[in-house]
Amino acid sequence: MIASVAPTLRLGTAICLVPERHPLALAKEVATLDYFSGGRFMFGVGAGWQAEESQIMGVDFARRWPITREYLLAMKQLWTRPEASFDGRFLKFPAVISNPKPAHKPHPPIFIGAGGLNWRRERAIKDTVALGDGWMPVALPRKDLASDLAVMKRLCAEAGRDFSRLEISMTFLQQPELQPRDPKRALAEYAEAGAHRLILVPVLDRNNAERTLEQTAKDYLK
Repeated sequence: MIASVAPTLRLGTAICLVPERHPLALAKEVATLDYFSGGRFMFGVGAGWQAEESQIMGVDFARRWPITREYLLAMKQLWTRPEASFDGRFLKFPAVISNPKPAHKPHPPIFIGAGGLNWRRERAIKDTVALGDGWMPVALPRKDLASDLAVMKRLCAEAGRDFSRLEISMTFLQQPELQPRDPKRALAEYAEAGAHRLILVPVLDRNNAERTLEQTAKDYLK
């Protein structure tokens, strides 16, 4: 619905829990949205942090990230090949046709939505280098972001990837204590640390939603 009435906005998930969805269906959903939005979809992915939720959805919590990595590899094949098959540890399927193909080539950018102030970030950094087109951590102080990106740049060089082609999005969740206190300063400081965008999740309810969004726009948009 947003894609049809806002032809210039980019659309994204923050985040899609990949292991809780079947990759054949998810690949088609992502490709369809990207196709009809003209290549404006950004695929923010994660594996979940709540063991009880993973259990309800039939996901082995301890293996959620290995499952996610394999599903992403399979979806990349579905997006980029006329026919694709897969023979992995957690997923197997014979040659199939999956259409439409995404408008964004070779596929919508994948943002690894993992890592934050109180979470281990080594795995997220490595997954971004191995599988992602960008990283989407949560509420990192700018100094931590800068040091993490230095590690990512080194790993990219070792893997033969161009670090400058990765996009970095910093996400701020609904908790007021995680929101930047000085918007203009936050924009400048995170840009200097290496972030390309800030993703804001303000607290909304029916009584204040429009007013809060308008104020957020005034605070952050030039």
